[in-house]
Amino acid sequence: TLPDLEIAARDGLTALDTRLLPPDAALASWPSVALEQRAAERLCHGQGQPASPDWPRGPVRVYGPSGRFIAVGTVTAEGQLAPDRVFVR
Repeated sequence: TLPDLEIAARDGLTALDTRLLPPDAALASWPSVALEQRAAERLCHGQGQPASPDWPRGPVRVYGPSGRFIAVGTVTAEGQLAPDRVFVR
């Protein structure tokens, strides 16, 4: 609730951070794909990647080899994973 957030705000940003959901929580109903290190690095630099034949077509959550959420992408009908939004610092 708003009063709870106001109380937490008095304890600083760290206290507020504990109440945040991870960004991929909003996309929990989307399918996900995992990339190996080299493919994840290329995707994070805006480069498309060949998609695995068993990946679903359409929008997907993309995770790196460590399981970290790194991007939102689209698996195209042509079998490519295209980055739509990358979340890596």
